[in-house]
Amino acid sequence: MEQRTPTPSSMEDHIIVGIHVSDRHEDTKELNQLLTDTGRCIRTRLGLHDPSHDQTGIIVLELVGPREERERSLATIQRANGCEVKVMRFVHPTGRLEGDATPHHPPR
Repeated sequence: MEQRTPTPSSMEDHIIVGIHVSDRHEDTKELNQLLTDTGRCIRTRLGLHDPSHDQTGIIVLELVGPREERERSLATIQRANGCEVKVMRFVHPTGRLEGDATPHHPPR
């Protein structure tokens, strides 16, 4: 049986970034510029805020692309003033095999 290896795109992990903005009116301009500068890595961006807490807000990002570029973008975002940044990583070490339509998951 022919040995197949995972394709590079199947080995990408998902990176979800949560950004808590402590002062939306003061810190948003700098943060928006940082997000614009790293926009090539951002597939999904979701902004959440509670109108009863007008000063604070949360932004959720999904980062994609080459690993080095995602890590540079993440480091840039983590330098934003007035923001707390949390990261979730979902690693897919096996993914799909080249030429195979079914996902291969590690045993549980």
